[in-house]
Amino acid sequence: MSGADARRRLTPGAVVPGVVLLALAMGLGVHEANRKVVPTVATTIHGTVGQELAVGGTRVEVLGASTAPVVRVEGTFSDEVTEPTTTGEWLVLRVRFAGEREPSAVRRYVWRDTEGVEYQTSQWFDYGYPFAQPDEWWHEDVVFEVPPAALESGTLLLLPEGQNWALPMEVGAIRVDDVEVVDVIDAVDATVGEAP
Repeated sequence: MSGADARRRLTPGAVVPGVVLLALAMGLGVHEANRKVVPTVATTIHGTVGQELAVGGTRVEVLGASTAPVVRVEGTFSDEVTEPTTTGEWLVLRVRFAGEREPSAVRRYVWRDTEGVEYQTSQWFDYGYPFAQPDEWWHEDVVFEVPPAALESGTLLLLPEGQNWALPMEVGAIRVDDVEVVDVIDAVDATVGEAP
């Protein structure tokens, strides 16, 4: 057999599938290089009272914490003031928040005491989760019903939600060491503007 006879002829039927496979491989490589890396674990951002945190696209700050035997709240659709009752103690945290780069809100608050026990917000108070624009500050009182032992100190967990909330998820953990004892708290719903 001569050298010319040993060469194979490339026919269109053999070339086209090879070119298609090469194009697919290159396209997938470009797609993979441009794909955002999405971790499957939440990142926790720690802070303290008075410290502004950027968590999940929301800027958040706890302004203070207080407890009282009486918490008063104004009705959503009326000026009627009610004083709900609790079998535990009232814990009220004044929080302010604003969007960071897009409208966002704090979707959920959780109080974690020093023993690691977690408490949801009180059912007596309605949280509408308004979306704050970037640099548009809102403030609200976040109210919990907790046993007396959970009042001394703990951590407020923040689960924010922006318009495109997806992984990677960030969770805020704001340490609260000083809870002020007062007689009455007039709880504030989410309101635009700086806190009084």
